[in-house]
Amino acid sequence: MKKIIVLILSMCFVFSLSGCSKECEKCEGEGKITCTQCQNGKVTCSECNGKKKLKCEKCEGKGYSVTEDKCDKCKDSKKTGYIYNTSKAFQDIYTGNVKGSADGDDYWNMCTDCHGTGYKTIDCSNCDGTGLGSVCTACNGEGNVNCPECEGSTFVTCPVCNGQGKVKK
Repeated sequence: MKKIIVLILSMCFVFSLSGCSKECEKCEGEGKITCTQCQNGKVTCSECNGKKKLKCEKCEGKGYSVTEDKCDKCKDSKKTGYIYNTSKAFQDIYTGNVKGSADGDDYWNMCTDCHGTGYKTIDCSNCDGTGLGSVCTACNGEGNVNCPECEGSTFVTCPVCNGQGKVKK
């Protein structure tokens, strides 16, 4: 008698499942969908920002060090580390497009020789001016790492069917 009851309950369970679910439209019955957080299972390394190397410790990633000598290009400027853009100022004055004062911040450009410091700079001897130091250990110098969402597989569990491939009708 127990065997018959178990058999009947088993059959009811099987029939009830087949009538209550259909293939998931989101994943087309696969249970997985393409990961939208990465490309080919990889994301840019957050430690080196894809540069494959960490910033140079000696120059703190700037690529240069500052000397004690005043910058030749901007040393006589009213604003240390900046060069007045005379041509832009004259053009704006001529066309009537002056914003505020012709001596305003819009007309000052950072000096490219001294990087705005007001002093002569030299390339960092440690990184030859690149600002990059040792190989990034987080990505082993590749610039990217496995996606934390899909762990490099390029697929994630379908959120609609929770990986089952079927949903209730």
